[in-house]
Amino acid sequence: MLRITANALAVGLLFLGFLHSLEISPSRAVDAPRSCSPKQFVCKDGVTCISKGWR
Repeated sequence: MLRITANALAVGLLFLGFLHSLEISPSRAVDAPRSCSPKQFVCKDGVTCISKGWR
């Protein structure tokens, strides 16, 4: 009985670890801004907003 419980616990933890690894994906690590303010423009990388005063 103890072996069955230990195996079920190990499988459950493995499944939870797999789900956790799916949530943290490298593609979500760098999010582009939704939009820049009217006083800013988007840099060539498409991620950074730069003030128009820095031209």
